[in-house]
Amino acid sequence: MNSENLDKSITESVIEIVAESNQPKELATKILSWLDAIHSGRESLEDRNGSLTRIDVLLASTKTDNYGN
Repeated sequence: MNSENLDKSITESVIEIVAESNQPKELATKILSWLDAIHSGRESLEDRNGSLTRIDVLLASTKTDNYGN
């Protein structure tokens, strides 16, 4: 991932909100990697299968509380 291609405020915001949400740092890295791939044109949001794959990866990296159990 080369997040230097992304605006610094976007990078900082993603890192900050992931930390504030008590999520693992790797989640921010994966989000930024996807944003960088979209920004650079290596991936497209219009690629439904690619987007679903990325979303699955992000969901798998997200900590959740088991509410109600």
